[in-house]
This record gives sequence, C-alpha cells and structure tokens, in this order.
Amino acid sequence: MSGLVDQLQADALSADVPVSTLLRKTKLAAVKLGLNDALEWVEGELNGYRGDDLPKYRRIGSTLEGMDRYRNAMPIVIGDEKMDAMLREVELREPIGNYESILARSTGEGQISMMMDVGVVQRMNEAFDWDLVQVRQIIPHGSLTGIIDRVRNMVLDWAIELERAGITGEGLVFSPAERQKAASASIHIGTFHGSFNAGDASGAGSSIVQSTNLGGEHAVFGQIAQAVKAQVTSEHDQQAIVREAEAMRAATTAVERLSAYQRLITAAADHMTVLTPFLPALTALLKG
Repeated sequence: MSGLVDQLQADALSADVPVSTLLRKTKLAAVKLGLNDALEWVEGELNGYRGDDLPKYRRIGSTLEGMDRYRNAMPIVIGDEKMDAMLREVELREPIGNYESILARSTGEGQISMMMDVGVVQRMNEAFDWDLVQVRQIIPHGSLTGIIDRVRNMVLDWAIELERAGITGEGLVFSPAERQKAASASIHIGTFHGSFNAGDASGAGSSIVQSTNLGGEHAVFGQIAQAVKAQVTSEHDQQAIVREAEAMRAATTAVERLSAYQRLITAAADHMTVLTPFLPALTALLKG
C-alpha cells in the first residue's frame, strides 16, 4: 500500500477527488506528523473560518448591484477607490465543501450573489443620498473554482515538500524518524507560517501580478482581445467577451460604458483569470 504522502499527491492530481475529501486525508497526515499549523489551516477549510485568520485568497472582489423600492436593479460604482474596494470585497468563510456543492449544482456558468447587510445599505444611502432597499454582491462561479483549485495546489505542494524531506509514510503510518524530520524541517502549507498565501514550490500560491502597458487609454481593449483569443478555448465565450469589450470601448457616455463593463464581467465570469490583469485599467476608464 502506498504511503499517505503518495496518496495525497495522487488525490491532489485527480479532478475526481473532491477537495473536501483531499483535506480530510491532509488532516490525518498533519495529526500523525504533529504539524499543527497545517492542521489549523485544514480545520478552517473544512469547517469554515470564524475569526481573524481568514486567508487572503478567500477575500475576493464582487460586482455591486442595487435595487430601489420600485424593484429596479442598477449597477453601483463608487467614486472613492478605497471605499469602492472595501464594499466590493467579499469574505468567503464557509466550509469549502459548501462551495464545491454550489459548483456541482451549476452548469459551470453564471454567478452567485450575496445580500449586503441592511445596516451597511442604510449607511450607503445616507452617504450618497441614495434610496436603495438592498444591495447584492455578485460573484462569478470562476472565483469559487479559483479558491478550490488554490487549496488543491497548496496540498499538492505541501505533499511534495514532505517527500523532499524524506517523509512519505507506509500506508497510513509514519515512522518515528519521519515524525522527527517533520518536527525539525519547518514544512508549512504556504511559504510563511500562518499566512497560507505566499509563494510555494510550484508557484500556485503566489500572487500573479501582471502590468498592462496601455499605450493610450483604449489600447487595453486590443490587449484583452489578444489575451482572450490566446487563453479562452471556447469560441462562443471568445466572441462574447470580445464583443462586450468592444462595446465598452465604443461607449460615448458614462452610462453606456458602465453598462458595457457589467456585461463584460458577466461574459467573462468563467475566465476571470484572463480578465483580472486588465481590471485596474477598465475601472479607471469608468472613473474617467
């Protein structure tokens, strides 16, 4: 029977193994090796985060949509950059199995929404002289997929580092020598103890930062088209994303530009990793 670390690597590489199942096996390995930081992280992923220890990868951006008393829906863009970022940020604290269930019930397209706290909506109304009865934070399914893939990659990298340190186990058992190696090797999930979001062996835990040289405020749309054609395999999705990007480029009023931006985000919901590097430039155009 293969060792527990080998099993973790095999399960992490298999899309047929749910991440929640992978994490239970990770928990077993962490307990047997006495790696408390890994155990703490696994408990948060399996049972949800309740305190201030929420990893950065579980904080994601959303699109805001308000509704007035006449049930009219409208996109929301706030001029203050810091406040806009704060209100758009969503903390995903639930067990990762909940998000796997949401994705399993979906067709791989679309989005989910979370209602903003009534008290926050009231303060927004007072600050901006609005008359909204509710505000939704809209999240593309691709953001949930990204979190699940991130966790899978982190477990894989952790298992690789264990193997590099000579810790593989036999069946479900680790030898005293392997437990001693684990205690002295400082092997954590993530590079930095407790952060779980920094670079790792494969780069899966690293923040991806790409700069966009606009070369004129509208050059970004040509760059989006090139990135989409290179990275999006579905011709239907390619056409939809490029079409909405072109509509935003051609918009002559702020209202038209904002409407096209919202459609662009929706069209790219399952390909946000392609669009993300261009979001700062796009949002800057909304404020221009």
